[in-house]
Amino acid sequence: MRAILSLILIIILVVVVSLAAVLGFSLLIGWLLTLILPFTLFEGSLLALIATIAVGVIAVNFFKGMPLPDLNTDVSSEDSENFKEIPEERIFKAEQDRTLENQYRYEMANRVYGEFQENSSEFTTMNDKQQQELALRLADIALTILMQKSVTATRLNLTKAALKKQMQKMNQQPYSDDILDTALSGLNDYIFENFDDLSESIHTKDWQNQID
Repeated sequence: MRAILSLILIIILVVVVSLAAVLGFSLLIGWLLTLILPFTLFEGSLLALIATIAVGVIAVNFFKGMPLPDLNTDVSSEDSENFKEIPEERIFKAEQDRTLENQYRYEMANRVYGEFQENSSEFTTMNDKQQQELALRLADIALTILMQKSVTATRLNLTKAALKKQMQKMNQQPYSDDILDTALSGLNDYIFENFDDLSESIHTKDWQNQID
């Protein structure tokens, strides 16, 4: 209890000292203004106080708008470098296969494959090739759902129920919840990061456009 009271007293003391410092600074600037401008001490101090508050507000808003350093950048980039990727030839077998649809499919499959590798303990019974094949199938299912979205759709995130429903439409046996949960983590991250591009493709139906 005594520690809490001490903390409260310290906070109050800091606030009082800060206010006193601001008022003292304003009085000093006000006095200087009276020497060079036809102001009274009250007018000069009031003007200085308003200017100090305005500068403080601007400074706070400025620093709030600055992006914080991403302390995890190096770690995450190192992790992503350790993840293997699906060979491009699994999708881009010929130059005409380099469409926007296939590019989305490839990137989404790699996100799923990355999740499989990050949660490798759940996929010990599958080798790399089997994991890649599963990732590609899940990417196909997810992309099919997105391509069927209305042009006015605003929510693109996928759900486990939507994946299972689409698999049933495709006459496929739904995968286990654990597999779908792992896949959804990567799929929805990808959708969030590429929301604008995916929304444009859904609106313009440019899936078959060739890419460089």
